[in-house]
Amino acid sequence: MSARKQSGAIGAAVRVLLWQVHSRTMTSPSSESRHTAPVALVTGAGKRLGRGIALALAQQGWNIGVHYATSAAEATETVSAIEALGRRAVALQADLADETQVLALLPTLSAALGPVQALVNNASRFVFDEAADFSQASFNAHMLPNLAAPVLLARELHRLLSDRPGLPQPAGVVVNLLDQKLYGYNPDFLSYSLTKAGLDAANTMLAQALAPRVRVVGVAPGLTLPSYLLEGDEFARAHAQHSPLGRCSDPEDVIAAVCFAIANRSMTGSVIVVDGGQHIRPLPRDVSLMPAAQPTPSPPEPLGQAVAPAPGQHADDDRHAAASPPARMPLQCNTTASSSDRNAAAFQTAFVRGLRLDAQIGVFDHEKGRTQPLEVDLEVRVNAARFAPQHDRLEEVFDYQALRAVALDVAQGGHIQLLETFAARVLDRVLALPDVLGARLRVSKFTAFEDCTAVGVLVERGMT
Repeated sequence: MSARKQSGAIGAAVRVLLWQVHSRTMTSPSSESRHTAPVALVTGAGKRLGRGIALALAQQGWNIGVHYATSAAEATETVSAIEALGRRAVALQADLADETQVLALLPTLSAALGPVQALVNNASRFVFDEAADFSQASFNAHMLPNLAAPVLLARELHRLLSDRPGLPQPAGVVVNLLDQKLYGYNPDFLSYSLTKAGLDAANTMLAQALAPRVRVVGVAPGLTLPSYLLEGDEFARAHAQHSPLGRCSDPEDVIAAVCFAIANRSMTGSVIVVDGGQHIRPLPRDVSLMPAAQPTPSPPEPLGQAVAPAPGQHADDDRHAAASPPARMPLQCNTTASSSDRNAAAFQTAFVRGLRLDAQIGVFDHEKGRTQPLEVDLEVRVNAARFAPQHDRLEEVFDYQALRAVALDVAQGGHIQLLETFAARVLDRVLALPDVLGARLRVSKFTAFEDCTAVGVLVERGMT
């Protein structure tokens, strides 16, 4: 689904909300003037689900702080849309992995629009990893925006409201966006899932700690919007197939639940699961990795994908936010099925073979201080649904040039003692590329010993 279609879907979701918030809101925002209406901060509000939540709250009388990390243009558009509804809004940039920037959000918003009474922790990072390649770097990259930032913001909301003792209790509310997979675990997206599980626990502990001044409620969506892993017909199929109701959650369902949680003054420490019953039909893998043609799928064999993110990079929105794939070069690949049964195929294999490059590598004295030739064969496993060319166009296929560039960059990065180290660094980088689910690397060098042609190592993750 294109960005334009996603935006239209969100707009439609806001327009057709069946649930209208009960008139007994915290301060009856619908009766307030534009400049005295209550204020809410929505993180990741520039696009997708966060934008829909921000617009729905504006329709119900709230002035909105539109947080974004990198989506400045989209955040500006959201601000304009809110102002067109007769409410005030301000765009607020912050990296949720930076504590200083996180702590500045609420004071900045209060100075711009007035005291904040509601916080929606919507933004999160969502990058694939699993037990086989879990790392502290991966976990920390998810933990800071997905768990630490929401807890810090909830604490700061309580602190700011404590400075206003005349307000009725409860004076504020925090809504944490969680995930239905917390109630039916699978092993995929390990770092993401661990941090969302932590936020689920924090939902209860913060409700205890911040009462009676601040309520804390969770909303756990199911499969709601297309992502870079699942879109178009595949998204529609999964949305219908993996729920007892024949549909998972639509944006309007989740938005309505958030608005209900904000309005209902008796709710705290609880979670609303909005997933069409997806959590009572748990899957062995993440829904985006399930085979297409099986109503009750069996688990595919384990995949591997490293996560090593760029420093400070995190999702700008909800669960399925992710960087768009780069421009793609033509791909020489082996497909797992013909076009006639492509819907049943889960993966493609793309490869670069016989790549010759020079690197400073080796532990022996005669190998140090000079370059020597290496030969690299590199294969990757990708989601076939993402790379099924319909129009024989360049941008429809995987960028194998990116594989070559990674290997060359690692080779030029300074002296490496071991081939195993070289292989691990290349795989870490390759598995962090969008849409790569597994990789196999063979690297050979030719000058280690006089009595053999070559020595080398074959390393793979998630290819079996």
